[in-house]
Amino acid sequence: MNRIGEPMPLRRTAIAFAIIVSITSIFGGWSGLKSSAMLECGYNSNAAQLSDENIALFDSGDPAWMRLQSTDDGFSRIGIDVGYRFRMGKMRAEAGLDYRFTKYFANAERDYHFIRPNIDLRAGRFRGEAALAYIPKYSPTLYGDVDEPDEARFWMGYSMVRGELDLRYELFQNHSFGIAAKIEDDRYCDHFPEYDGQNYRFGPTWRWKGPVYLKLQYAYRVYNARGYDAEGETAESSDETDISYVEDRFEGYLSRNFKIWKKGTIGATWKLSQRFYTSEKPFALDYIHVGRRDRRADIAPFIDLKLSEKIAITSSYQFTIRDADSPYYDLDPVKDYSRSMVAIKLEYSIR
Repeated sequence: MNRIGEPMPLRRTAIAFAIIVSITSIFGGWSGLKSSAMLECGYNSNAAQLSDENIALFDSGDPAWMRLQSTDDGFSRIGIDVGYRFRMGKMRAEAGLDYRFTKYFANAERDYHFIRPNIDLRAGRFRGEAALAYIPKYSPTLYGDVDEPDEARFWMGYSMVRGELDLRYELFQNHSFGIAAKIEDDRYCDHFPEYDGQNYRFGPTWRWKGPVYLKLQYAYRVYNARGYDAEGETAESSDETDISYVEDRFEGYLSRNFKIWKKGTIGATWKLSQRFYTSEKPFALDYIHVGRRDRRADIAPFIDLKLSEKIAITSSYQFTIRDADSPYYDLDPVKDYSRSMVAIKLEYSIR
């Protein structure tokens, strides 16, 4: 397995972070405007989400993985958040823009930009947030293109546009109830146009502000893929795979403030999901998805420490595990995977 020793991406990231801090300092001088800049560095033990068997194939020099530079990877991330606070009658509002750029040291195909304009509204016990998230290109893993069976695996890149809505009301003191919804459109690269589709997510949320802050959310998720890649075809007549699915998701966030020699927060997030693929194509055409069920868990503890009024540092760890099974096919060697990620983030804020 290749290890990462190239310092240049981190050096360039540090320079970019210094520039962003200068920009936020300018923004911070405006009335009603707040801003922050962040720099994060981390390590991903399984950057392309590979099973143990596929990692062994890569280590053996299997040419199918020639487009993958390393199974593990280091990464750096820079970002800026800008928000402008104002009033709309009796309602308080904040319009904001979040931007992140993530750079991987070995697998440059994994680099991506994340842009998210948003608006937050508050009136009495009501609070709502609407946002539009955009990723021009995101490549999480490599797949084989069935139209080019003799070729090495390709990076599965796609663009994403997502609308988000979160509404909640403080029904009891320190208890907020609400609903959250997301609608997402994904467009894949030329090798995998049959994966293009729409993603819908909807469910209730509950927040409690007591000795700890607790947020729990359930969401029912549906992904409708088009299932064909050639003009004039339909999902039924195509010989392409169908990645459509339905999914149950349970997400949570738990944190508690503390003070030892500095103020800080300790907490964790978690995401648990069970996904059922809904492909109705013949097993011979779509054996990877027919009857398939995926169970996945993401658990991420963190510690945030306020070094000063403007500077905070956060250390985090995330563990991910996925278990895929099918009554018709042994998916374990190709779809099961685990991954660990560690990161340290420095944030500079101007109020």
